[in-house]
Amino acid sequence: MFYCINAEKYEITDEDCFYFFNPFSEKILRKVINQIIVSIYDHPRKIKLFFYYPDDEFITYLMGLDELICVDEIDCMHLYKNNDIRERILVFEINEKVEELLEFRLITIDIIWWKYTGLQLTQNYLQ
Repeated sequence: MFYCINAEKYEITDEDCFYFFNPFSEKILRKVINQIIVSIYDHPRKIKLFFYYPDDEFITYLMGLDELICVDEIDCMHLYKNNDIRERILVFEINEKVEELLEFRLITIDIIWWKYTGLQLTQNYLQ
């Protein structure tokens, strides 16, 4: 099912496919990707992301994320006469180790918060 809505405001539950037509800025993309990744905590699942007509800014951001793996590129240049290299679909999957990555980030945030507030870490927490 496709929804044509504001991606920032969409509440992600257990969807496993997301299709993007490069419609917004990298700032919004970062927020949406983060919401998708965090949704895995409540609903563990394999997720695929499809990006049609991605610009260089999107590609650079997506390729730099540890949580994502580019699994395919579908050439769509033959569909149009202008042979635009952006006429393609990049397919990403969420890395199977995303839960470990998220847990590591949460621990890192906790350590920074504790350091800032002056609280002490126990050895049990770090093991």
